[in-house]
Amino acid sequence: MTRPLRKPPCRAHIGTSKRSPPLTLLSVPDMTCGHCKASVEAALSPLPGMAPVEVDLTSRQVKVAGPAAEALKALDAIGFPAREITTN
Repeated sequence: MTRPLRKPPCRAHIGTSKRSPPLTLLSVPDMTCGHCKASVEAALSPLPGMAPVEVDLTSRQVKVAGPAAEALKALDAIGFPAREITTN
């Protein structure tokens, strides 16, 4: 028995997968107040591919959709050294 042929994808849909980017979790120990949170959000949000940016002030962690290296560099530039938290 032969398998039915699959229709090729429409050109408009090639490369437009709706997959979510992998999330990166960062520890930002010096982030202690609402102003710190706002500064971190302001530094990360404009970076390409970084959104969404989720800041948890209580745990002092930041979740971003972009690469850790870019986020760490941006945070260090505004005086918030951070490290990536490995999640398995």
